[in-house]
Amino acid sequence: MFKIKALYFKNALGGLCFKSSIAILLFIFFCITSWTLRLDSLPGLHGDEAWSGLMADNFDRQGVNQITGMNNYTGILQAIAAKLTFDWFSVSVFNLRLAGVVFNVAGLLIICGKLRYNQTQALLFFLLIAGQSVLLMTTPRVAWEVNTFTLFFSSLLYISIFKIVERPSFEKKRWIVLFLMINLIGSYNHLIFSSISASLFIGFFLWSIYYNSDRYNKWIWLLLINLFNQSTLFLMMKYSQGQFVYPIAILLVAIVLLIIIQTSLLIRYQNS
Repeated sequence: MFKIKALYFKNALGGLCFKSSIAILLFIFFCITSWTLRLDSLPGLHGDEAWSGLMADNFDRQGVNQITGMNNYTGILQAIAAKLTFDWFSVSVFNLRLAGVVFNVAGLLIICGKLRYNQTQALLFFLLIAGQSVLLMTTPRVAWEVNTFTLFFSSLLYISIFKIVERPSFEKKRWIVLFLMINLIGSYNHLIFSSISASLFIGFFLWSIYYNSDRYNKWIWLLLINLFNQSTLFLMMKYSQGQFVYPIAILLVAIVLLIIIQTSLLIRYQNS
């Protein structure tokens, strides 16, 4: 009797996983079609997009010679992505916008893949809501740094948060490192990405004060460290005037080492 029930649930689960896989593939196909159809002409080329394309062309001729984009709160990831697509294919509006399609598809696949193996019902609701989002269906067609990278970085942030929550002892260093790194890279790409972690910090902090609880102290400390990293990044971007102050390789290594040290200190504090 129990074996029959177990076999029934196993077959039902297998059928549900198969159906969810089909739903994911259909949704991704729908997104790719929506994002690439007449991509070179619809919508018309925006001034900020043209600026990114010109910066990519400048990088191709003179090399990467600055660390900020159009202003001191955006990075050069969009221009770098455009430069790569121009190098691999050709200079065109379609290739200028191609990175937005690629990274948004990658972000959707990461989220859907995670939900498929853990929360099938949540996956179906996500697909229904995402499929009705005019913003999601249109913004990847415009080559702005926010449109191109935000969903991709958010998906990685979601994975890291899920893994940290799954292991409340904070024993898995790599997920904390990923959380801090993605927040830093996403905030470098555009200041607006920092609003995700800032809102989490404010929410946990106010909740802890209101209920006089230390339940979320681990998250408050982690988000405080993240806030320090982001503030340091913004000061560097603002006062460097867009130019390389230090060799970029040394700077990147220093940032990674700093995050690893911060993670180790945080875990040691939480386990003490």
